[in-house]
Amino acid sequence: MEMLAIALSTLAQSSWNREPAVVAYRELLVRRQREDGTWSGLDSFLALEALLAEGSEQSAQAVERAVPFLLASQRRDGTFGALARQERALIGLRALVRVED
Repeated sequence: MEMLAIALSTLAQSSWNREPAVVAYRELLVRRQREDGTWSGLDSFLALEALLAEGSEQSAQAVERAVPFLLASQRRDGTFGALARQERALIGLRALVRVED
């Protein structure tokens, strides 16, 4: 699952023709999202980062479904857990701001 998210993020940001792979990876990632907005077997922040990079309407909807998880897990200082606190805070903020647009 991690490779799927990393591949989607990388391909979405590349300049060569990658549309079929991006669509396939995005669909797999979106289908694997759980009811609570998280992903089984995958760090949710890695999934959110890939979906934000991809930027389609389907990705935006998946990001929106993750908002309750983000709000529930955010700490008072704006971070999300002990690992990669600043990176996670930036991903979470990008996801929340994207939903507000």
